[in-house]
Amino acid sequence: MRPGATLRRVAINGLWAYLLQATNLLVSLVTLPYLTRVLGKAGFGTFASALNLVTYLTIVTVWGFDMWGSREVARASDPGEIRSLFRRIVLARTLLLAASLVPFAIMAATSQGRARTALLAMGLTLVGLTYGQTWLFLGTQQLRLAALSALISKGLFLAAVLLLVKTPADAIRYCVLYGASLVLSAGIQEWLARRTFQVSLGLASLGDVWGVIRAAAPLFLANIMSTIANGIGVTALTARASAAQVGEYAGVLRIASTLLLLFAPIWTALYPQACRRYDVSRAVGNGFALRVSALLIPTFAVLSLGVVVLRDPLVRTVLGRDYADAGGVVVPLMVWVFVGIVCNVIGTQVLVASGRQRQYTVGLVVATAATAVFTIVGVGAGPIGVGWATAAGQVVLLACLVGAIWTTRRMPNDSGGAYLVHDPDAVATTSSPATLDR
Repeated sequence: MRPGATLRRVAINGLWAYLLQATNLLVSLVTLPYLTRVLGKAGFGTFASALNLVTYLTIVTVWGFDMWGSREVARASDPGEIRSLFRRIVLARTLLLAASLVPFAIMAATSQGRARTALLAMGLTLVGLTYGQTWLFLGTQQLRLAALSALISKGLFLAAVLLLVKTPADAIRYCVLYGASLVLSAGIQEWLARRTFQVSLGLASLGDVWGVIRAAAPLFLANIMSTIANGIGVTALTARASAAQVGEYAGVLRIASTLLLLFAPIWTALYPQACRRYDVSRAVGNGFALRVSALLIPTFAVLSLGVVVLRDPLVRTVLGRDYADAGGVVVPLMVWVFVGIVCNVIGTQVLVASGRQRQYTVGLVVATAATAVFTIVGVGAGPIGVGWATAAGQVVLLACLVGAIWTTRRMPNDSGGAYLVHDPDAVATTSSPATLDR
């Protein structure tokens, strides 16, 4: 493909990705101020705790197929390969979903009262995220299909929330609506995938299914480590603090994560292109990573600093007066967001795209362990202590990824070249296509 045609495809796909994220952002901007006021800190904390637990199980059912599957689809040269890959991945996810029901039942049995009810209500979220097909649309660079499903499902979800969630007692109802919107989105995506790519849910041998599970396993480990590192703050507060403190931290986390919503479409549009460039040669891939880094990192540094400077009026405006004393939590969480964006460029656009997912996974394991230790120490200080623990863990991840680039700069890659010989120091949240479905 000619360079001009490639740039046009990236631009078009990026526009669709931004429409998809604009939909998610709009819904978040409307629902977050509404929910924090209607549900209160405790009600919002109940939802956040249930979502946090279900997210751990979702990583098991999604496995590493979001990044691995989209990469394999981007490399596929024949529609038959895509149909075969789709069938094997869906069957693998179904088996993993069945296996995840055991820990889900244990979590529900060991929870009590309102927390148990909220967790059971969030079961629909597990199903919806398991069967989302954004990975397929990303790999084929057809994100217009994901954007279409989001417009329909998120629009209905927003209307239902505004009509049906009115008091703190409606926190459970909100959990049901949240999961139902994801199930609807997955159903629409399934229908669009069938019509567009002629995929089907036919049978595959256990050997073929096991093959894709094993191939994506390194990225599964990366995903679960990233999820633990990013979610352990809510988990620790759920265990040690009140629902109101969980709600305070989760509300500020939503504000910080808005910057990740702005970054996700860029990641989505660039990742298939990074994979293809590393397939050509290490020099082409490295040059692409450098250009991306030079544009993205300064831009998001300025945006992050702006949120920190305006944190107090921002928290009062978005979350309400009940959260007026939570401005200090914004600072560490914005450090977490910015360093996470840098880690994404290094981790996914360089290491994963060039086939070095094992080095990426090792870095996440180390960073997750560090975050766990920091959180155990910091949870006694409440939300702000957990925030700084999360930020410190992300800094550890950055150091690990930079080290991985340096130590593997001359290792042979999957395409026969060598890594980052010219620019070993070109450091450019871990994000995945599933993020676009939330």
